[in-house]
Amino acid sequence: MDKSESVLKSDAFARMSKSGLLEVLKLDTFNSTECAVYVGCKRWAAQKSKDAGKQDSDEHIRQELGDELISLIRFPTMTLEEFTDVVSMENVLSRDELLNIYRSIANKKYISKFTNKFRLGIVARCLFVRCVSVCNGWGYANGQQYGLSFTVSKNCELTSVDMFLPASEVSVTGVLEVFEGTQLNHTQIVTLHYKKGVEHLLVNLDKSLNLHPSNEYSIRMTGKSGFYCGFYCASTANNISMEGVTMTFSDLKVGLNQIGTNVSHRQFYGFELLIKTKK
Repeated sequence: MDKSESVLKSDAFARMSKSGLLEVLKLDTFNSTECAVYVGCKRWAAQKSKDAGKQDSDEHIRQELGDELISLIRFPTMTLEEFTDVVSMENVLSRDELLNIYRSIANKKYISKFTNKFRLGIVARCLFVRCVSVCNGWGYANGQQYGLSFTVSKNCELTSVDMFLPASEVSVTGVLEVFEGTQLNHTQIVTLHYKKGVEHLLVNLDKSLNLHPSNEYSIRMTGKSGFYCGFYCASTANNISMEGVTMTFSDLKVGLNQIGTNVSHRQFYGFELLIKTKK
């Protein structure tokens, strides 16, 4: 456990003064996830409620924290999984706050009052772009499957996949699957809409997926729509390094590659990884 997370779980943190907690939340360098910061703040507020002879309910926790402290928690920097599993299941935040934060995380747009700037020394959200040049006119058909396999050099999380859009005014649907070795690890329905002037789109996974350097992963898409023409990679990079992580691509190991996607051509434009950093 990192030292900062140990501090958040300590009795001393729960007994800290409000002004002390305020200074902690203002820090731009704090080696912990923002979800752990939020849970630590709830512990602090629950202790203050008990000291005042009140129940540690969500309502009283919000009262103890107040807008001043709540506003310093960087909710938009959480993963979607952290936010939905921890924060959204409670009533510490208002419905409008929950909705705005969810939209900020899901759409990668800053539309809430909470800062979306990561604390240094925590994580970096990096887009590994494998596509060097883009063309259009490649045909995709119903039932056809395409994909890639890849490895990573360091523990990280896969949060989004950057996929090519149709090149004409249609919407297409398919099943996106991610395998760890030969075991299916994730599946979701993806719909891609034509958008004038836009070649590709970052598609958020329903949940972030932990990646480990000891495993090989495969990602594939099976079309469920009729024939259409779309954009594609005309040339690619097979080894990409960012924030100490190298992502290495290879031809699909699990499933069928029926439309020519490989380490040199076609899908996918890129992959978004969440990487723990030490700065």
